[in-house]
Amino acid sequence: EEYYPFWYRKGEKVRGCARMLEFKPTTAGGLKLVAAWFCQDRLCAICNWRRALAYRVQLGKLVTVFLSRDIPGAAIFLTLTTRNVPAALIGAEITHLSQSVYRLSKYKVVAMYMLGGIRVIEITYNPDRDDYHIHVHWLVWMGPGYFRGQGYISQARWTELWQKAARLDYKPIVDVRKVRPRRTEDGDMSMTAAICETAKYPIKPDAFRAILAPVEGETPERRQHRADQVRALEEGMKNKRLITFSGVFKALRAELKMLDPEDTDMIGEGDGGVLMDAPSIFAAYDFEAKKYRVAADPSSELEFDPWRGVEE
Repeated sequence: EEYYPFWYRKGEKVRGCARMLEFKPTTAGGLKLVAAWFCQDRLCAICNWRRALAYRVQLGKLVTVFLSRDIPGAAIFLTLTTRNVPAALIGAEITHLSQSVYRLSKYKVVAMYMLGGIRVIEITYNPDRDDYHIHVHWLVWMGPGYFRGQGYISQARWTELWQKAARLDYKPIVDVRKVRPRRTEDGDMSMTAAICETAKYPIKPDAFRAILAPVEGETPERRQHRADQVRALEEGMKNKRLITFSGVFKALRAELKMLDPEDTDMIGEGDGGVLMDAPSIFAAYDFEAKKYRVAADPSSELEFDPWRGVEE
């Protein structure tokens, strides 16, 4: 039937992802991943974990450098929503939201104080309704004076502006709040931690497991429906940028020569130590045991969960 060639091609591609890993010991006492093949599939749990890790590392560095420059202002965090859409409209809705946020950023009342922003489009699946909630998380750095006088924009006003920018014939749900320092595990109050917590990576590793995982006893029609959903997801996200930076954040990323977090696989990243001139350590995935094993010694196991990625 129609879904078999599709599932076979996709299954073989994802099945081979991170199947063999090569590590090198470092002077810091840890291991650093130096070689692997990642499938780069937008729905692969391992690749999404790697992208999320790369994004988190980049964002932490970006925000730390940004705050060190003492640029006057404060951060606000907006969640901008529209109604859920069926799978066939995923791509169109991502484009619509991207264009709508751009229009919103150009409105005079916003542009007069906005110094830069980090826009993330998140996609979640609703299994009860069998549709998708595609929405925007937007971290915006507002210049001095925004929270004083007539420059402040209330939540009701943000809702009106978003409705106009998105060209909606209904009142959308908009959440806006000021980003405040967050207490870290060390007990310190950190603005960097607060910003990184709000601007998370848009796709969680298991976000679409409801449509990817087979159901015991499912009918051929149900399996075909899941295949159609995955196709629609892939086509909808194809060539779509879910994370964008603007203003001071975009300029700083260029200055720091940061790579696109959605393209990097983080091979070579790790504990900061220097690679040692020592034999490599290879790990191969055992599908029956669902664990990685050191290739030179099949009885031993590396201590990490393949569904969460690799700890360098």
